[in-house]
Amino acid sequence: MPLIQLLIADDHSMVRQGLRVMLAEASDIAIVGEARNGEEAIAAARDLRPDVILMDLNMPGLDGVEATRQILREQPAIKIVALTAQVEDDSVVDAVQAGATGIWLKATEYEDLVRVIREANAGGHPVHPDAVPSLMTARRAGGHNKLSDREATVLALIGEGLSNRDIADRLSLSEATVKSHVSHILDKLGLRNRAQLALYAAKHEK
Repeated sequence: MPLIQLLIADDHSMVRQGLRVMLAEASDIAIVGEARNGEEAIAAARDLRPDVILMDLNMPGLDGVEATRQILREQPAIKIVALTAQVEDDSVVDAVQAGATGIWLKATEYEDLVRVIREANAGGHPVHPDAVPSLMTARRAGGHNKLSDREATVLALIGEGLSNRDIADRLSLSEATVKSHVSHILDKLGLRNRAQLALYAAKHEK
């Protein structure tokens, strides 16, 4: 099985070194590069094409949110896990809106960090429990209550991991109709893609 190619972006050298030491024991993860700010992260992502990026949100100059947005504009397949010291920070919500795959706290144990990287690489959306209140508040402010009953049902099924075809079968709809509902939900919630929609649905529709 190929190694998970990982890029670390953080302006503090001690944090980068600590992450390197922490992840050295993970046999399926290879750290391919480091970046000290958003500009370096964008350049490194372009040159190295990592599978996953651990992205510090608060860096001088171009911050992690804007770096996330620009990287995913060029390479949407990259999985970016936003790292933060404060989950109450507005940048947490901004990172999700920019396309981050997940949100996690910097202060974390080895086992949790490895699990988060693996989950993100596999297409999951790891969100630290402490970040849930901020994301729920943003969801309500972003227009969740504007969803129709049918759209709310589709959103809940997306949170269960169902594909458009599965949802169509469950609700006795055409797949084209489900795609239309998904498009309307994205517009109403101010989200950019299905990954962001799945993150919101899976974590906050329970």
